[in-house]
Amino acid sequence: MKQTEAPYRFALPKNRISHSGRECFVTCPEKWRRQYDVKEKQRPALALIKGNIVHAGLGYAASEQLLHNPRPSIKELMRYTASMVEFEVARSESDSGYKLDWDEEGETIHTLRRQAVRAVEAYEKLIGHTLVPVEAEQMFYMELPGRDYVISGRMDIFDITGFLRDYKTSGKKMEEIIPVISDQLTLYQIHRESKEAKAGELKVQIAGLALDAIAITAGGVEVQPLEVPPRTATEKQECLDNFDATVGAIRSGYFPKANNWRVCSWCGYLEDCKPGVYKAAKEIKRLKVIADEAAAAKKAKEKQEKDQAKADAKAAGLGGKGKKKTKITGGNDHG
Repeated sequence: MKQTEAPYRFALPKNRISHSGRECFVTCPEKWRRQYDVKEKQRPALALIKGNIVHAGLGYAASEQLLHNPRPSIKELMRYTASMVEFEVARSESDSGYKLDWDEEGETIHTLRRQAVRAVEAYEKLIGHTLVPVEAEQMFYMELPGRDYVISGRMDIFDITGFLRDYKTSGKKMEEIIPVISDQLTLYQIHRESKEAKAGELKVQIAGLALDAIAITAGGVEVQPLEVPPRTATEKQECLDNFDATVGAIRSGYFPKANNWRVCSWCGYLEDCKPGVYKAAKEIKRLKVIADEAAAAKKAKEKQEKDQAKADAKAAGLGGKGKKKTKITGGNDHG
C-alpha cells in the first residue's frame, strides 16, 4: 500500500492505527499525541501491568496448544503466571523510566502476584480448560478497500467452537453492554473474515464474539464470559466509519486535552499536564488505600471474634456436633 500523498495537516504515524490508539485519541487527543506521536514516557499503571501478567499466562496456554501440545495444567499455568510478575514489573519500569510507587498503589509485589495467579486460576477453571484455539495471540495488519491507512491489532483467541474471544481484566464487574459496543471485537471479526476470504475458504464458521471479563477486586476474582452474536454488515461498517472519523481528526492536527476527572485521574501524563488534578487524584488514592486497609482490618477482626465465639461455645459443650449433653437428674440416694 502506498503512503498517502494527501496534504494533511498532520501525518498519521506509520500510517497505521490500532483499536487502543483510536480509544486513546477518543479519550484524550493530547494524550494520543504524546503517547503515539511524540512517544513520551509515562508513569507505569499497576492495573495495566496486572492485565499484562494475566494475559501472558493465558496466552502461554493457547500458544502451547497451537504447538500441538496438551493445554498446560492449572498448576503449571499458575507457576508460569507467577514467574512473569517480576519480568512485567521490570519491563514496565524500564520502558517508562519510572519506578512503581507501591505505597501509593496500596499493593506489594506479593499481592500483585497473588491476584494475577488467582485470576488465571479462576479463568482456567471456568473457561480456559474448554478452549481449543485455531488462532491465538495473532498480530494483524488490515489494508481495507477504500482506505489509505492500515488498521492493526492483536487477536487474543479464535476457538474451534467459532468464538472470537478477548480477555479483559478490570477492578470491577464489566457492564454487559460492553461486548455489544466493543470495536475491538468487531475488528477481530473483520480480520478473521478477511483472512478466510484470502484463503478462499471458511474453515471455522464464526459463531459469536466473547468478552471474557476478569474482575480482580479485594474480595476475590470473578470471571464473566459475556458472549454476543457476530456483528452484522451494518455494525462492521459503523466500526470502520468510526476509524475513518478518528483518522480524519488526527490528520487535522488538533489535539485538545480531555476535561474529565475520571479519565484524567489515571493518566500517566497527569503530573505535568494538570498538576492540580494530579495532587487531588493522588490524595484520593491515598485515602482510598487507608479506607481499604481499615475495612480489611475490620473484616478480619469480625472474623476473629466470630471464630472465638464458636470456639468458646464448643468449649462450653454447646457447639460440638455428635456430642451428647450429660443429663443431670435428681437422684435417689441408696447409700
